Amino acid sequence: MSRGTLLLYLGNPIAGDDGIGIEVGSRLAAELSAASGSGAATRSTTAPRVVTAREFSGSPLDLLGAVEGYDRLILLDAVATGAPVGTVRLYDEGELMARRGDTYPHGLNLPEAIALGRRLQAILAEARRLLADLL
Repeated sequence: MSRGTLLLYLGNPIAGDDGIGIEVGSRLAAELSAASGSGAATRSTTAPRVVTAREFSGSPLDLLGAVEGYDRLILLDAVATGAPVGTVRLYDEGELMARRGDTYPHGLNLPEAIALGRRLQAILAEARRLLADLL
């Protein structure tokens, strides 16, 4: 069953500039909540048109479970690009995946986690098909 669109705002709320994704996402989630009339907390909000807004501060590998089942994913995060502070940039999937070589101090970076998730889905689909053939 479709769960609609997930707006996932990323960052570390206690790590200075890395907390900006959390701050902006929390404000956006509050606006989505007000628009839906639900008055729900800003940390996890469902608004009209099946948009779920949620904070995420785990590792990129943990992201795989958080996004499962959604039709569309919108990520909001602070990224060091060399552009002036406050610049907002929209990356399409190709541009995001081109950043796979970016360093991340805690293991996989976001594009690597997404690529791994796709690869694991392909492996699991193949294993299910093989199992079905054996049965």
